[in-house]
Amino acid sequence: MSSVTPRTVVGYDLARTITFSDAVIAIAMTLLALELPVPTGDTAAAAWDSFVSHLDDEYLSFLISFAVIAAFWFSHHRLFRFVARLDRTAALFNVICLFAIVTLPFASRVVAVDGQYTFGPVLYALVIVLYISSYLLMVRHVDRAGLLAPDAPPGLASDNFWGLGSVLAIFAASIPIAFVAPSTAEYSWLLIPVVSIVVDRVRQRRLRPSG
Repeated sequence: MSSVTPRTVVGYDLARTITFSDAVIAIAMTLLALELPVPTGDTAAAAWDSFVSHLDDEYLSFLISFAVIAAFWFSHHRLFRFVARLDRTAALFNVICLFAIVTLPFASRVVAVDGQYTFGPVLYALVIVLYISSYLLMVRHVDRAGLLAPDAPPGLASDNFWGLGSVLAIFAASIPIAFVAPSTAEYSWLLIPVVSIVVDRVRQRRLRPSG
């Protein structure tokens, strides 16, 4: 059996992959701001009124999507700090993750414009589900394929599944809700910080030595 490493077999450069991923994420975050509407008005009061009128749609969608992409970047950064080699499967999962990220500005815009209907929340949730599913599959693969560095934390894969698994569950559950009550589906996303804290505490309690 050949002892050639995955890097040699496939020829994927890890540094270029990380640089490319960071660039795509940065562009996606920039595109979010470019889509923001500019307040208009003949007077200062009218301009402020125009600004306030966008708070609960375009501006709120921008803040949520910016926070989501930032969270994706943090998780991606933490993982790739300990990835030593990259094979074809890991590279493919990473590309799917990037596809979801570059789609997010469009989905964010659709939610802002079409949030009171089913299509907006469903599209947004599907994009998030696509990213998290692909990312977790990538985490699982690099862990099982031995692509992590020797100094990688032993619980790196499980930490990702605990943290992002709860987020995935909320967005997945919001999809059928959106077909009945689109606004309720969007408000359900606000549960993510609370659920993440609860899940983290449960995980810490399970890891805590008994006695």
